[in-house]
Order: sequence, then structure tokens, then C-alpha cells
Amino acid sequence: MIYGYRDVVVGSVVVLVKEVGRRLGIAIRAATIGHVPPINFILVTMGSTSILLIGWRTLLLSIFTNDKSKKNDVYKRGSPFELFELLTSLVRR
Repeated sequence: MIYGYRDVVVGSVVVLVKEVGRRLGIAIRAATIGHVPPINFILVTMGSTSILLIGWRTLLLSIFTNDKSKKNDVYKRGSPFELFELLTSLVRR
């Protein structure tokens, strides 16, 4: 199950961590109460947690948006490998 979408999301550690985290959370819950929780509990808990996480992030983004940073394209120029170029130049010194 963990590697079921391996072709779609090649190299995505996030998907793997989420899958392991879900199963580990259910296992911890089952160990503390002595039995596996019902599927309804699992679905409602996962759904409400995701709604709360997405909700507070959206709220913070809407409150603390900085429109000036969106208009400034200075940081958008450059290659994605600039960090590696910087690190290799520092290592050479």
C-alpha cells in the first residue's frame, strides 16, 4: 500500500511519510485503547484534522499576505541550482 502510487509520485518522501504516519497513528491509538478503532472514527478524525490544518493555514495566509512581495520578481530570477553552486563554491575555498 505504501508504494502503490510509486510511478505517479516518484521520489516523493512526503507521500511515504504521510502513509507511515497514518498507520503509526492508528497503531498507537489501537495500542492505547486495546482494540483497533472503527473505520468511521478513523475517517472522521482524519477529515476533521485535515480541515483544521488547511483552515488555519488559509486564515493565516489571508491575514498576513504581503502584496509587495508578490510584485517583486527579483527573487524569481535565477536557476534552481544556485544553492548548489553556492555551496560548491564555498567548499572549494
